[in-house]
Amino acid sequence: MSKFIRGLIGAIGLFALLTYFYQIVSTWLFHDYAVIWFSEVAVYGLMWAMLVAASELVRVDGHIRADFLVSRLSAAAQRRLEIFNCSVGVVFGLLMLWHGTFLTLDAWELNERSPTTLAFPLWVYYSAIPVSGALLAPRFAIRLWRWSFRYDPGAMRLSHPAEVS
Repeated sequence: MSKFIRGLIGAIGLFALLTYFYQIVSTWLFHDYAVIWFSEVAVYGLMWAMLVAASELVRVDGHIRADFLVSRLSAAAQRRLEIFNCSVGVVFGLLMLWHGTFLTLDAWELNERSPTTLAFPLWVYYSAIPVSGALLAPRFAIRLWRWSFRYDPGAMRLSHPAEVS
């Protein structure tokens, strides 16, 4: 599943990059072939890629965090802080799933469209929110389980950069 998600993120990101590239080149060099709504499609792609990538970053512990102070805490304090962090992450993912679903359904029922000539259905754009929440919540729950019940102080402790060889 992880390879599929990474491949999906890469494909969406590449599509958005190529779309932006085409729009820029066509606007400056081939004005007759320019498509003005390509940037809108690229933004939708980047939004999807970013929100899907968030769960993959939770899985590999790749989120950027301010760990300058946290890395100096004792292992027990780091564990408590990470359990709190993961608990908040589970709740946040579930809230994204819950509210994002209602936002997406509202956009579907109201037939909301983008205000451009593309008139893109916004439910497709908004649906990235509940999908991201559905991916984030279990990933944070797995981390919460590991930090709560499978804790290994040697392997799971954040280390200070000076301590890393």
